[in-house]
Amino acid sequence: MLSKQYLAGFFDGDGSVGIRKLVKKEGNPAYNVAIVLSNTFLEILKLVEKQYGGFTYKNKMYNPNSKQGYQWKCSSLLAIKFLKDIFPFLVVKKARVEFVLNNAHLFHGKRWGKKGMPKKLTATRQKIFEECKKMNQQGLKSS
Repeated sequence: MLSKQYLAGFFDGDGSVGIRKLVKKEGNPAYNVAIVLSNTFLEILKLVEKQYGGFTYKNKMYNPNSKQGYQWKCSSLLAIKFLKDIFPFLVVKKARVEFVLNNAHLFHGKRWGKKGMPKKLTATRQKIFEECKKMNQQGLKSS
C-alpha cells in the first residue's frame, strides 16, 4: 500500500485535478471531479489503481523516440476520497485541491429527473468549472 504522503508528492509532480464537463444532447451538462496521474512507470499507476479504483490507460505515442507513457484516471466519489486522503500532505497543488474539495458537494448527490436541475445550480456549477479551468491554465501561479 502506498502512503498518503508518497501519493501527495507524486500527485504534486505528476497529477492534475479539475472539474470535468460532459455535454449531453438533451438537458443540463453533467459535471464531476476528475483527477489524472501521468507517468512512464506503469507499475506505480497500477498500485494506485488497486488502492483507489479508477482506470489506467496507455498513452498514444506521437514521438517514437519518447518513452511510453500511462495515465491513471479517477472521477466522482473515488476522486474525492483520493484528494481528501492526500490533501494534508500536498504542497504544489494544495490550493487547487482545496478549491475542488470545497465545491465537490455541488457535483454529487441528487438526481434531478424530468424537471431538470435548477438554473441557478447549473450556473453555479459552470462558474466553478470555469474557475477551476482557469486555475489549471495558470499553473503554479494559482497554488
